[in-house]
Amino acid sequence: MDRNYIMGKKIKEAREKKGFNQKDFAKMLNVSQASVSKYESGENVPRMKKLKEIASILEYPLSYFLDETLDQDQDSSQERKKEIMKVVREFWKGLGLDGKKEVILDEPLVRFCISRIEGGVYDTKKQLQVIHILKLIEELASPLD
Repeated sequence: MDRNYIMGKKIKEAREKKGFNQKDFAKMLNVSQASVSKYESGENVPRMKKLKEIASILEYPLSYFLDETLDQDQDSSQERKKEIMKVVREFWKGLGLDGKKEVILDEPLVRFCISRIEGGVYDTKKQLQVIHILKLIEELASPLD
């Protein structure tokens, strides 16, 4: 399920439990009723500052609106780790190094790679970053003794 939809559904449920209609809630947030409608449908996501305000007005902890969406982000991060590790392995195969060297891909290294390629958009600059990271990883590969 879409994380924006989940957050929007929680906002709507919390608003309705407080007995606020969209128009009045929008006034409290100093936004248009259309904005509230878009938050609740998942079409738009409130910025963190606005989400904190929503949580405060509705008397819910901020984590209530974020918990499941954070879980989905972690799942997404795991998928990116797998993709990066696959790219690294293919890189070594291309160099003919697979089986000749042991590649140490520990958690911090994978996180570092992910942080450098965040967003999944591979423009020229990001491609160069990936190549640089892979070269750094190659330097870390230790010969098997």
